[in-house]
Amino acid sequence: MTSTAAERLLLLIDDRPAEARLLKAVAARASWRTLAAASMGEAMALLRRPGTPPPDAVLVRWDVAGHGSAIPAIIGHHRIGKAPILLLTAQDEMTAALRAGAADVLIEPVSAERLLTALTNLDAGLPAALRPLAEKIGRPIAIEEMVGTAPAFVAAMGAARRAARGDMPVLIEGAPGTGKESLAGAIHAASLRAARPFVVVNCRTVPRNVIDSELFGHEQGAFPGAFERRIGRAVAADGGTLFLDEVTTLPEEVQARLLRLVRMGEVRAIGATAPRRIDIRIIAGVDGAIGDAIEAGHFGVELGRVLAGARIMLPSLAERREDIPALATALLGVIRAVTGAGPTAISPAAGAILQGQDWPHNVRQLQSVLLRLGAHVAGTTLDADVMNDLARTSPPPPRSDVSAMPLEIFDSNGHLRPLEAIEADVIRLAIDHYSGRMSEVARRLGIGRSTLYRKLGELGIHEAA
Repeated sequence: MTSTAAERLLLLIDDRPAEARLLKAVAARASWRTLAAASMGEAMALLRRPGTPPPDAVLVRWDVAGHGSAIPAIIGHHRIGKAPILLLTAQDEMTAALRAGAADVLIEPVSAERLLTALTNLDAGLPAALRPLAEKIGRPIAIEEMVGTAPAFVAAMGAARRAARGDMPVLIEGAPGTGKESLAGAIHAASLRAARPFVVVNCRTVPRNVIDSELFGHEQGAFPGAFERRIGRAVAADGGTLFLDEVTTLPEEVQARLLRLVRMGEVRAIGATAPRRIDIRIIAGVDGAIGDAIEAGHFGVELGRVLAGARIMLPSLAERREDIPALATALLGVIRAVTGAGPTAISPAAGAILQGQDWPHNVRQLQSVLLRLGAHVAGTTLDADVMNDLARTSPPPPRSDVSAMPLEIFDSNGHLRPLEAIEADVIRLAIDHYSGRMSEVARRLGIGRSTLYRKLGELGIHEAA
């Protein structure tokens, strides 16, 4: 720290006056003096003001920091030096926040006790211990570190290396859970843009009515409820890479704006009078094959063509079963590095059992299973004696006998079950029957993919559960 306990200075960057006042009051209870700013520019202007001491810590709201893109600039600012960064953010952005370089992440709405604990941890010197965890969770894996020797996987990695050497758009196709985001991060890390932001947007999780603003931003007063100016994710990625996962779920009008961005390097925020030129690379992820979405009329032919400057198909685990033991060993190493517990090796017998599973949800599912299995292992090796737990942690294989799948309409007392419960069972049955192929599930249920994923959230269904 650069000052005494009585003089500790917290730089607070939050554009919500009421919340900023509360945070300032809580920090004062821990003997922190607060210097408040409503924007990144205002914060930097305050630091340049003569007589302003360098802060001992920075507390910044994720949205104000451009979804993490400004964090490297904060860390590298000469007036801030090695001051730890605390981020206020939402739960689903925690990993990205750690990747951005945060010493600690405070999930909103943050309680006074949680903020006081974070500030106390700074006094105890804990940020230095937290940073390695952030690096292990968020450090982009190198292409060379991606495990696999199956021909289809080796071909995909070769295509990724070639793509990293260029700057054209990249299209990554593959089933859910095959590692499209990890590969996109690896391509970015191996490119000339590695030092610049890597911004991730899962297009299906952003509501259709706000995805335009989320990607391209809006001006204050551009529409009812636009009380402040918003910088879109595309601008936040300026100089770096924008990864658009599940890009085929974008509405048609947003696809047209994305096509202009790819072709001309321009974005126009909603309500803006003129476009803004930016320099970014687009990597797009597609569940399955993009041709299916184009053929179904859900995605533009021309946009699909320009996004596929380099095209990579990631194979499913079922298509590279020979890789599963080595991949499981690598995943166990990552799990142990992050959690500090669990085995680091897998026995041949256990590896054979893993190879015999269908893994409809691919690497994501394998990692989840290993995490839960590892909790039952006292030694360093995952052996066959704990693999009986696999039946409880892995979804059952698809069943071809539909009649054997009961759908309970009545409860044990003979009364109709709630419609919501029946709907949840129908969706689970469809996910099981179609092996987790969410496009097929949505098609067979007669709803859009965005509607399906919204229902999953509302009903508390995890697609790999």
